[in-house]
Amino acid sequence: MNTHHTTATTTWRGLTIRPPWSTLITLGIKSIENRPWTTRYRGPLLIHAGRTLDRIALTLPTVTDALTTDQHHPGHIVAVAHLADCHPDDGPCTPWAQPAHHHLVLTDIRPLPQPIAHRGTLGLWKPPDDVLRQLADQLAG
Repeated sequence: MNTHHTTATTTWRGLTIRPPWSTLITLGIKSIENRPWTTRYRGPLLIHAGRTLDRIALTLPTVTDALTTDQHHPGHIVAVAHLADCHPDDGPCTPWAQPAHHHLVLTDIRPLPQPIAHRGTLGLWKPPDDVLRQLADQLAG
């Protein structure tokens, strides 16, 4: 993903992911997201940390061993990525793959210097103009 493009000419989508999963993606440790649905969308993606922490995930050794921070920034856009692919479960494409789900393949994952407060929603969502302006300021800097 080329961050030299302005957000005004780029079609962005956002995806809300419960922490700590969003944190693992932001850290570049987890490069797929598991969903029960598929999408044809490919392109720039905002990673939004949901407000609800997945407390069960915090008990899994694979998660706790991989986490290097407890700063999850719930209710904030924490990273940008490129949604490169979405494929049905075809076996463990990564250690994070979940059976019977679609795997959203994320590349070029980069944390934002300053998380952007925003209320996410289910599915892929279109970010509002005020979020895109804040994002453009950070990507330009």
